[in-house]
Amino acid sequence: MEFEIRELKARDIAPMCRIASKIGIKQIADVFSDGSLKGIVAASGAGDEDGSTAKEKAERVGLSLMTELASVVCANFDKADSELFRFLASMAGMKEKEVSELSLADAFDLATAVFTSEGFSDFFKRVQASLAR
Repeated sequence: MEFEIRELKARDIAPMCRIASKIGIKQIADVFSDGSLKGIVAASGAGDEDGSTAKEKAERVGLSLMTELASVVCANFDKADSELFRFLASMAGMKEKEVSELSLADAFDLATAVFTSEGFSDFFKRVQASLAR
């Protein structure tokens, strides 16, 4: 299913921050901390000299990292589901109830369309650049 996604507006900052907070942005950041990443690499066996190629080791680390991130999001999703549905509905010109009743595949497509939209990535690149100063 294809969705027409509107441009992000300044009014979207507050809902995005509330959703990020409820989803567990701090826990997600912790996954990327140096100690956690070392643990993920060690647990994935990517640091072992087992004859694996660099690509195979990277794939194991990536899968382990995605599992950790999915675990955080799944554990916290119920805290943010209503706000997330409302935000996605706003972005796609739909009603919250319509979004909540989408099939899983269509809901994934909608979320992907929103979170990969040009304005979304531009916003977070600017926030990241600002924090790096």
